[in-house]
Amino acid sequence: MNRCNQKCIRTFYRSISTNAATITTPANTINVIKGLGKILVVKDSDVGVRLDKWIKRQYPSLPQSRICKLIRTKQIRIKDPQHIAQIQAQTDTKENNTTTSNKPRKASYDEKLISGQKIHFPEIMEITKDNSEKGDQPSRKPLASINPKDVELLRNSVIYKDDNIIILNKPPGLATQGGTKQSKHLDLFLEALQYDKPEPPRLIHRLDKETSGVTILGRDKATTTRLGELFESGRKKDTKGMWWEKRKKKIEGSPLKKTYWALLSGVPKNLEGRIRLPLEVVVQNGIEKVVPKEIKEGNAKVAITEYKVVDFNEGAAAFVVLYPFTGRTHQLRVHCASALKMPIVGDDKYGGVGGADGQGDEHLRSLLGQRLGLHLHARRIVFPHPFLDKIIDVSAPLPLHMKKSFEE
Repeated sequence: MNRCNQKCIRTFYRSISTNAATITTPANTINVIKGLGKILVVKDSDVGVRLDKWIKRQYPSLPQSRICKLIRTKQIRIKDPQHIAQIQAQTDTKENNTTTSNKPRKASYDEKLISGQKIHFPEIMEITKDNSEKGDQPSRKPLASINPKDVELLRNSVIYKDDNIIILNKPPGLATQGGTKQSKHLDLFLEALQYDKPEPPRLIHRLDKETSGVTILGRDKATTTRLGELFESGRKKDTKGMWWEKRKKKIEGSPLKKTYWALLSGVPKNLEGRIRLPLEVVVQNGIEKVVPKEIKEGNAKVAITEYKVVDFNEGAAAFVVLYPFTGRTHQLRVHCASALKMPIVGDDKYGGVGGADGQGDEHLRSLLGQRLGLHLHARRIVFPHPFLDKIIDVSAPLPLHMKKSFEE
């Protein structure tokens, strides 16, 4: 085992140690298979839940970034039920003329769980078969201990609410979930949005910390499951039989339409078009980044974005509307920087004006002054309601720094 993996496991030990007292032992504990670590079986109630979200429920104190790293470095693996493994073995035999044994396999953080799957964890602690109630929700500060101004800000950011859904206009600078050096994040404040429900709402999707705009929360488990399926629909070729296909009121084309507004640090050569550029998450100099790939190979995943330039200023900046058809990490930021060769203003990770390299267009700097925060905003979302026969169509107002930039 290399030093990186050893360090990863040690961090995992420390991350979950604070929750050890809430997990019962050893009467209902699944036996350890030598060399494979602890095992937890996926229950019927967890079918369709994304792997990383499911792990977060088991270990609320574990940062999302650490979960992804444990999966990526094969510390967490999956053993499929026998009937699934047999089907896969038959497929592999036909394609490769080889046989496949039903051993724990490499997992993908965004794959959906199947009933009966066995999730193998590193040799860390006892994991019970029937997890305690406290393990189902991320640990949060009591509402009384949260700054009242933060609570007020969050509640004032609600732009839509019904019995099943809450939609926020997430302010820039607020992380969606906790992680290293994240003392404040949306997940921490969800109790402030509980209102009359018996439990806090759940995050349906994530926005980058510096990205503002539309953020959807499910107010109960059934809503969260359905909307989770909807957000995954862009990655599936066949969605026949899904709940939104049975509705009378349907959206033409994709059932989920997302619109982003961005300010680019230059004007693209083509004022509108479609970008199809695979993306892969890599680690460079100890920093996780997303890089483009010319072809879909290795861990690269297909990413599709349509764009249209609405206005521009003498070649210095361009106001662009972006329509992502897939939801890859940093998709819009990388597509603008790599495919259009025009990074988003304020993008310190992918070379926008005011970025980490310290190199920027002086014309644009003088035009915008010091307002060089990330100029990317989740402006609008359209989707079918998970339980009512109606279409949700919500737009989020621009944050102050982008509003002033557009006015100038």
